[in-house]
This record gives sequence, structure tokens and C-alpha cells, in this order.
Amino acid sequence: INIKKMIIMYNIPTFAEITPKRKQGSVWKIIGLIITLFLIVMILAILNVSHFFKIKGTSMYPNLQEGQLVMCVESDTIRRGDMVAFYKNDEYVIKRVVGLPGEKLDIDTEGTVLINEEPLPEDYLTYKAKGEVEVELPQKIATNAYFVMGDNRGDSLDSRHHQVGTLTIDKIICKVKLVI
Repeated sequence: INIKKMIIMYNIPTFAEITPKRKQGSVWKIIGLIITLFLIVMILAILNVSHFFKIKGTSMYPNLQEGQLVMCVESDTIRRGDMVAFYKNDEYVIKRVVGLPGEKLDIDTEGTVLINEEPLPEDYLTYKAKGEVEVELPQKIATNAYFVMGDNRGDSLDSRHHQVGTLTIDKIICKVKLVI
């Protein structure tokens, strides 16, 4: 059987004839334009709601080290364990949220944080230390405040000190989302 003769005799269209002609170049141009616009929108969104900070000091060591760059995003939702940025004496400071609004917070002599008399699991710490405490403990955290501490508990100016105290949501600039 000669297939070419059958195609001609019965007027059967070939695959090339039934496949629509595409303009390959224009499809790729449209895809490229969409990707470019998406990237531009993402970059603008990141720059509008993001803050970039360079880590100063050792209060968040070893999780954040001096000289590292962090990207923070604005958020109305703050959870325990979040690292947040706030201003203290015209400088930004980054600490970890350990106590939430309405909770009773205490720190035992070993440095274990107790929330409503239960030990707080803190897997991000390499060692525990009570550190210097100026505020009265146990402390009932106000309904609109957060208790923050550095990860380097022996060397951190945080909510344990009168100079910082607890933070209200309006004092929190953003929370850390990316460490570079």
C-alpha cells in the first residue's frame, strides 16, 4: 500500500495541514512580557512593604550574626518565636517574641522562660541564661503588648530591662522573614 497515493486519492489532510500555523516568536514575546511584568510587580511589592537591616551586635547570636542582612516585612500578626524589629534610641533592634498579650511570664534561675507556669520550648537557643533582669517577674503581659528577648540571653538588652520593656504592636516595625 502506498500511503502517499492514498492521501492524494482520498484527499486526506496531512498532519502539517491540520496543525494550526503558530507564530512562535510572538508567543515567546508575550510569555517574556508577562514574566517581566510579574517580576517588576514583585520587586515593587517587596520594596514597598519590606525593610532591610544589617545586624549589629551579638544579642541574637548565633541565629543572627553581626554583619548579616535581614529582610523584614510589615505584619499585624505577631506570633511567639517571631523575630521582630523595633526602634530604640533612634536605632533598629531585632529580638524574638517570647511572651504574648495577656500571658503570665517568668524566668527561672536556669534561664527557662515560663509561660503561664509552663516551660517554653526554645529550640532556637544554644544555651539558656536568666541574664540581668530589671523588671518584676513573674509579669502579666498587658493585653496589647509583647515580651521580647534576644537569643543570646546573657548579652541582650530586651524586655527584661526598663529601657526596653514590653512592646506594643504599634512599636513593632516588622518581622524578620529572610536572613541573607
